[in-house]
Amino acid sequence: MTIDEANEIVAALTYKPGWEIELVGGGVAGLALRLAMQAPDSTTTEHRPIAVRGDDVPLDPHILQLFDENQFVNWVFDQIMRLERHEAQEWFRLRGELVDDPHADDRT
Repeated sequence: MTIDEANEIVAALTYKPGWEIELVGGGVAGLALRLAMQAPDSTTTEHRPIAVRGDDVPLDPHILQLFDENQFVNWVFDQIMRLERHEAQEWFRLRGELVDDPHADDRT
């Protein structure tokens, strides 16, 4: 798959309202998948929506060449699920305390 083909597929993908999926870079900095969304703030009692952007996920052009459309779409979906899991960890609590804080200093 080429970068142009990947960009075409990403432009055709949708997820939940408010989510953005895009490929960024491609030059010296390299190609990456960027996911962004609006989500309720889990750290306040008001839970006002805030802008959330996941880490840019590097995509090696040599690996991209090995993907067919289905494999690439599945890879993008896996990255969405990774971000969804992170968001779920920010909300999942026992007696008001986070069960698995995704921002804890002792995470590897």
